[in-house]
Amino acid sequence: GGGNFLNYSFEKLYDRYHKEYPDLSSKEIVDNILNNSLLGYDLDNNLSKISSLSLFIKACSYSIRSKTTLIKIYGGVENDKMGFLNQNVLSNFIGGRNFNDEFDKICMEGKIKVFVTNPPFMGKRDMDVSLKDYLKFNYPESMSDLCVTFIQKLIQLMNKEDISGIVTQNNWMYLKTLKDFRKMFLKKQFLLECIDLGSKAFENINGEKTNVALCIFGNSKCKFSKFYNLKHKNFIEKRHFVSIQNIPEELTFELDQSRFLKNCDFEFNYHLEHGFENIHKLSRYNEFAHPMQGTSTGNNVEFVKYAWEVNGNPNWKLVSKGGGFSKWVGLNYYKVLWGKNADLIKANKGSALRNIDKIPNTQLVFSDTGTLGMNVRILKENQVFIASGPGIQVLKGDKYAHLAFLNSRVVTFLLKSINPKYTISAGYISKIPVAENILDSQLISMKSQQCLQLKEEYLKNKLPNIEFQHQDYSSIENINEFIENLIKDDLYNDYQRLLLESEIEIEIQNEYKFNFAELNEIKNIIGEPPIYNENKNENISIEELDFLFSANIDINCMSTSKAINDYSIGSENILERISYRLGANPKYIYGFIQKNISSLKITKSKYFKDLLHKMILNELKVNKIFSYKYQKVNLSQFVNNFKFNYVFLNCFDGISGLEQEIITILNNHHRISFFKKPLIIIENDSIIVGQKHDG
Repeated sequence: GGGNFLNYSFEKLYDRYHKEYPDLSSKEIVDNILNNSLLGYDLDNNLSKISSLSLFIKACSYSIRSKTTLIKIYGGVENDKMGFLNQNVLSNFIGGRNFNDEFDKICMEGKIKVFVTNPPFMGKRDMDVSLKDYLKFNYPESMSDLCVTFIQKLIQLMNKEDISGIVTQNNWMYLKTLKDFRKMFLKKQFLLECIDLGSKAFENINGEKTNVALCIFGNSKCKFSKFYNLKHKNFIEKRHFVSIQNIPEELTFELDQSRFLKNCDFEFNYHLEHGFENIHKLSRYNEFAHPMQGTSTGNNVEFVKYAWEVNGNPNWKLVSKGGGFSKWVGLNYYKVLWGKNADLIKANKGSALRNIDKIPNTQLVFSDTGTLGMNVRILKENQVFIASGPGIQVLKGDKYAHLAFLNSRVVTFLLKSINPKYTISAGYISKIPVAENILDSQLISMKSQQCLQLKEEYLKNKLPNIEFQHQDYSSIENINEFIENLIKDDLYNDYQRLLLESEIEIEIQNEYKFNFAELNEIKNIIGEPPIYNENKNENISIEELDFLFSANIDINCMSTSKAINDYSIGSENILERISYRLGANPKYIYGFIQKNISSLKITKSKYFKDLLHKMILNELKVNKIFSYKYQKVNLSQFVNNFKFNYVFLNCFDGISGLEQEIITILNNHHRISFFKKPLIIIENDSIIVGQKHDG
């Protein structure tokens, strides 16, 4: 790279020389370091030159080197793709010697070597065939992961007292495919320190997929490994803790590395190995259920559509494909071109049918994107599942107890402790340790069914879910009162679910028999239910609550799914998110909003537009979003009829004012509401419902 490691090393070495050998001149120290202590290599010859220049400038800030002193940063040779991973590294020559010559000289002199590197992060998916085959043959344990292969090469080069510091992806510590690599590592090396940074560790890399760990390892006599868990901190906090080199005790885990050799996949689950003694004796979830992959269509653009795009076509079936964070039930607006027993998908090149025969006996589905934590839903009747919304077949226990268990904070904590990725695979769910009496608990099952019923009631009033049902809009006498009641109903639903989920959490935690330290660790990672917060925060204003409420619902007035503050878990509950944001008890917030509901100006405006949108759909006879009649309606006539049917629409400035509002609703609001795949469009002076080809 740019030589940053070597520059930093130069600074540290200079300070040490200056302190221990005060009689040496600055020039002698500079010559000593460059001649005897620093050796660099980069496959990219241009980068090696940039690094050399950078190190030269760094050295000059202390003293001008002697003319005979060389800067030994070597570059790769033309057409070489393997670089440092060659059995004998190929390089240019500096002063008549290449990289191998210098490295062999260091080894012969018996010096202790310190390797520092930030290798490329690349999996086999992005490699050409020659590189993939080379890695597979020469470094089979690394499973063609370039970053892991660098670690393996370092281990091959390291003698007894050598040490390595490496910026690596943390997947090598957890992934099942790297089990053999971990076994080899644990027998040959000792992980001295690991700062587990997780995602968002680099300022210029966004997203959740790059999970970083800073690792120092060697063949040490030290008995304990130290892990520092910064995965759930934001970038500023990560940078602060690393730079001050003083990470808080609650984020520090110290344990004997030999413990990792005792788990079946040799995973570095330092969270669970450090305490949580009880869970090691528990059964795994795959003894009670069968989590499984779903079918890959090979082309989701053609094979997966929104329900209203295929209007009642029998070849298209309701499908679970994930698409967000939703617990209990939800995300039911997709259909897949299935035909009979997935025969249409089977005919598509690139598809992969999986567990088709298991679908009739599958009860649960989940979203495989786990950024916000585990979220599981009931599989509806005649619904199938595909790759991004996989299924779970319950083998033993009550399916509703399973549903509650998997949606709990405890499961999200356990899953995040054993799964470094943001994709939740069936294999990791299978490994979740399960406490006795949870999966057949009638109490948990009852509360789970109540949560499910509440969520279904909530979705009945929310577009564009298939659960949506129109209300009797003709009975509306006072529009303001009607909207306030809609808001109250949603808040009541949220509050009841929040209470039930908190009660379920207590039952599950009790069954695990967590001690105080373990509960505190869980709390640090995924927080605790806000219902326990007794603070009322009486300084809250209704204006602030109005802003927060409106900001946390989408255009359909449905609660959006977001992470809770800095915790590694998500929420789809308005009261929960506002409670965390304001540090206040949700019951107090709920009561405060109810008393001051008339002042929720922004929120009420949003609910009014949503209501108007639903009424337009109702007048156009769109009773179900997945089955409707294609029609073309004159816009002016529709507006006249619309105003005549609903007296409260007199609030608009005549027919023209109402017409303009309807046009705005259909052109903008409706389009966003239906994910930019509108069911209704305005064309010239007509409103067109649906597509002529009916999907």
